[in-house]
Amino acid sequence: MQFQEIITKLDKAAKNNSLNQDRGLNPEITGVCAIDKATAGTLSYIEGGKFAAQIATTKADALILPTDENLQSQATSHNIAWIATPQPRLLFAKAITLYY
Repeated sequence: MQFQEIITKLDKAAKNNSLNQDRGLNPEITGVCAIDKATAGTLSYIEGGKFAAQIATTKADALILPTDENLQSQATSHNIAWIATPQPRLLFAKAITLYY
């Protein structure tokens, strides 16, 4: 499903996202995965700034991030779609239910 569809299904929890800034960054997301195992077409998450380096190395096409503008900018600069939320792990758990 397209990233936009994930945002729509997650509703208010996903209102802060990269599509608000760049409508063209709307990848096809085929599954969810841990960030260190992510491949193209997957959605993953990080929980805080100590994991920021993983943004540059992940193969994920979309990330769920904490509400940290620096992390959001890093993801955008790597052409990674993102959703920002105070509780990334919880939103990732909800995203998993969209696929399984």
